[in-house]
Amino acid sequence: MIIRFHRTIPRSQLLEELTQEHGSPAALEKKAKKNPNKRAILEEWRFHLKGDPKEPVKLGQVIIFHDPKAFVKQWTPQRLALYEHLKTHRDVESLNQLAKQLGRNYRNVHADARLLAKTGVISLERHANHLVPRAVADEVTVTV
Repeated sequence: MIIRFHRTIPRSQLLEELTQEHGSPAALEKKAKKNPNKRAILEEWRFHLKGDPKEPVKLGQVIIFHDPKAFVKQWTPQRLALYEHLKTHRDVESLNQLAKQLGRNYRNVHADARLLAKTGVISLERHANHLVPRAVADEVTVTV
């Protein structure tokens, strides 16, 4: 099974995310000498530095599951419902509020949100003393 996530963001946001994660192109260049994955990121970064910062950029991520049981274990109906809720309700202000809206236990929602954040489908932004979940992926495609 293959899952593809797509999100569209302004190029300026992509450059900001790259800076937060890697520091600068020069810092990444040092790491890229030993790591081909870092080289690819560096080339992508250089490409986007030349473009219009306001232009939207479509980003993609792929997760491959070789075992359908592993997919079902990770992508439970509750996690899919959590993602769908965040996609349609952009005004969720905390994980606690999300748990109440979904009628679920806070700890379970927190664990599911952390897992979905690791995959890049949602983000968890710290605001004051709580985490604010946001749907990041505009589109999720599953191929069997």
